[in-house]
Amino acid sequence: MSKLLEDEISRRIEESVDSVEHGLCDEPMTRGGVVKELIQDCDVADGVAYDLRDELREIGIMFGVFVEMTSDELSRTFVSRGRKYDFKRGGKMYRFESWDRMIAELK
Repeated sequence: MSKLLEDEISRRIEESVDSVEHGLCDEPMTRGGVVKELIQDCDVADGVAYDLRDELREIGIMFGVFVEMTSDELSRTFVSRGRKYDFKRGGKMYRFESWDRMIAELK
């Protein structure tokens, strides 16, 4: 992970620890929880996650959060509006699969 991403993860974890100490929440965020939050925010143009979106999407692919869609899957997918996939990278289309592995492995 880049220094910018590591710094942002550390900052958010520290903020969540402070929130626990002040009774604002029950438990601090984990690394996996912070990365999940950043991935969810990476399409918001004015946030730090937007600047990290390529790296965050790569992490998501690495941990199985996003999986490549096959040609068959694309042809069988119907949507009433929007796209059939979450994002495109290098000519491949990716869709959301699951947070489970990333949350479990990034503690």
